[in-house]
Amino acid sequence: MDDLRLALVVDRRRHDVLDHSVVRQEHQRPVLGLDAFARAMLAAGEGDAFSTTTPETASDDVTELVAYAGDAFDPARWLLVSDAAGPVGVVLPQPYPDEPGTGSLFYIGVMPDRRGAGHGARLHLLGLHELAARGCTRYVGSTDERNPAMVRIFERNGARATGTQSFYAPA
Repeated sequence: MDDLRLALVVDRRRHDVLDHSVVRQEHQRPVLGLDAFARAMLAAGEGDAFSTTTPETASDDVTELVAYAGDAFDPARWLLVSDAAGPVGVVLPQPYPDEPGTGSLFYIGVMPDRRGAGHGARLHLLGLHELAARGCTRYVGSTDERNPAMVRIFERNGARATGTQSFYAPA
């Protein structure tokens, strides 16, 4: 992959990032506040049965992700994506702070009115390109196995299931 500098993509100039025409930003990326990402995650999660973000938890959810990212957190690398038709979604590509060369997408979500058109797969691919640009050669992703849309996105972009994980809580 060549040097992809995929930043905050709010594209009103008809460069359609979601059709793989890469916007190369040579200038400083604008950095949005964490509240902007909390609002975007909340909006993208609306109507998604697998979203756990609520109006009451959105800010805390983003704060937890930043804490988990540790020293590897770079707010200019988290992406709010729009095209000529308006907001598309949000993707938070993040290298792991304790595993050099390994990264994940902390969050990916498509706005409700943009679902069903392949935007999820393109956002996922955009996140993978951003991870590669940051030196990640290994990607680790996860989803609830009952989320067939995300499973298809992983498969479409070349990921495969390598295991399962169970979660437990007090009875």
